Amino acid sequence: MGEALPGSARLKAQEREPLVPEPPVILQVLPALGHGGVEQGTLEIARALRQAGARALVASAGGPLLPPLRACGAEHIVLDFRKSFSPLKICRQVHALRQLLRREGVQLVHARSRWPAWIAWAACCLEGVPLVTTWHGVHGARTFIKRFYNSGLVRGERVIAVSGEIGRRLVQEYHVPSERLRVIARGSDPERFDPAVFGVRGFGKEESPLAPAESAKKASAVARMVRLRQRWGLREGEIVLLLPARLTGWKGQALAVEALGRMARQWTCETPGAPWRCLLVGPGVQTAYGHQLQARINALGLAGRVQLVGSCPDMPAAYALADIALAPSLRPEPFGRVAVEAQMMGCTVVASLHGGQAETVLEGKTGILLPPGHVRALASALAGLIARPFTREVHEAACAARQRAVTLYATQRMQAMTLEVYDEVLSRNTDRDRLATRFRTVRNRAQEN
Repeated sequence: MGEALPGSARLKAQEREPLVPEPPVILQVLPALGHGGVEQGTLEIARALRQAGARALVASAGGPLLPPLRACGAEHIVLDFRKSFSPLKICRQVHALRQLLRREGVQLVHARSRWPAWIAWAACCLEGVPLVTTWHGVHGARTFIKRFYNSGLVRGERVIAVSGEIGRRLVQEYHVPSERLRVIARGSDPERFDPAVFGVRGFGKEESPLAPAESAKKASAVARMVRLRQRWGLREGEIVLLLPARLTGWKGQALAVEALGRMARQWTCETPGAPWRCLLVGPGVQTAYGHQLQARINALGLAGRVQLVGSCPDMPAAYALADIALAPSLRPEPFGRVAVEAQMMGCTVVASLHGGQAETVLEGKTGILLPPGHVRALASALAGLIARPFTREVHEAACAARQRAVTLYATQRMQAMTLEVYDEVLSRNTDRDRLATRFRTVRNRAQEN
């Protein structure tokens, strides 16, 4: 009898203060931490995991995104995921990953690239750890060997597709069952890509005075625009066309140059108020393709109007300066982040009618969709857009584009939906345990403050 009271007291104490579950340990694996969409998505999910109270691990060869990854509280482990068909090297990679899973107590692995997916699949099978995969790209599959190699990305307990187009392909070509497939579009940060901060296109016109912090934020944004305008030599009153993409053939820079050359020959924009400038923003200026583009620009007499400006670390300011954003890709984009970011900034989008862009842009409502590779159609569309004045209808279209992009393609939505997949796989069913619930709570509190 004497020992019953302490036990009862302990039980009541446990009822009053439920045990806090151990934070889950989630590992993402990819080849390296470069500047692409795969790497950016990895960073965004690592941030969400940390905000939800989980341990966020990333295994890769490292790269430029390593400092922001560590800054958000995630842990990085250097692992070699270079593709190799040597049985000895494959065994070493699988063994190294198995050791990591055991040492860190990893409860779920998320693979984001084909070769790491195969290594993760082998290690997870041997260790009994669940695997989630994300299909980010449009991978060719003309041969059986290529299809088999690609299939490493459909071996997860859950397979995430970054667009409906990719999801349909996985069902049709790789027979991924619907109960394992989840379509989660990539996201962009509507707080970072906010035209109201820059005061452009009719956004951010407050009737009452701003608080000091908001006023300082706007002043800083305007200063960023001024610096970028000076760097690129833009003149006041110019219609600015922006094509953000690394310089590579399938992104459509050559197509845009030909369309602008055709437009310049057939329709002059030299009347007052209608000068224009097109900026090709992205790495690769000194590559063979970059030199070819510059030579064609010169041959068409577009020097000074079409510029290869290299990479831009401040894309929100770039979109704020732009009137028209181009995404004329010749191959289907798996998602197409440019079209989403531009719409969030209220920028008119002209994109190819295929891939993810066919989902993210509403023809005639939030942008213009054109047949891929059609020079004449692109030239005609650009001529019409350059000639139009800024009217109330244009502003309303910009507002509609931003609202839809914020609703469907915000980074926070992508993060929460991905964490819901983790909860599903880990069978975390109560609000107290669910990562997605914790993440949303933290986000809501941050917005309230």
